[in-house]
Amino acid sequence: MRAFFGCLYYAAMRPAEITYLRESACKLPEEGWGELVLSGSTPRVGSSWTDSGESFDTRGLKRRARKATRTVPILLCWCAC
Repeated sequence: MRAFFGCLYYAAMRPAEITYLRESACKLPEEGWGELVLSGSTPRVGSSWTDSGESFDTRGLKRRARKATRTVPILLCWCAC
């Protein structure tokens, strides 16, 4: 939950983009700046609104071309809190 809400607040990501995010799309160095490469989203909708009958649909990023990506810079800092 902490990572989900952190992505919402600090990276300005949509919930559907966060649920599509995979570890392979995260470039995380030990410290300093990293990046998240967003390539799609999985919005949750009613099953009658999707082509597959599932309750979610895999789509491209909102207001971008189907295969477009969006790179989000992130600052990695680990504190001993």
